[in-house]
Amino acid sequence: NGFSNHVLWPLFHYQPLPSFREGAEKKFEMDMWHGYAEANKKFAKAITSAYKPGDLIWIHDYHLMLLPKLIRRTVPNCKIGWFLHIPFPS
Repeated sequence: NGFSNHVLWPLFHYQPLPSFREGAEKKFEMDMWHGYAEANKKFAKAITSAYKPGDLIWIHDYHLMLLPKLIRRTVPNCKIGWFLHIPFPS
């Protein structure tokens, strides 16, 4: 939740990162990234264990942006759809 809400959400919405706002005391912590990556790995494990050939894997939002690559490591030929609910920065 930390990396998604304190790094990705602000970046996608053209907002300064909390650690760079004036008077901010919160600094970026690698633990947030590691938590984000670990959560994506847990989703990948659950999905690949339930996957059957021909299934379509549908992934939603920036919280799971690592998931398609992680799934493809185990199931390289699966069909994956990914929908981003927020505007992608230009």
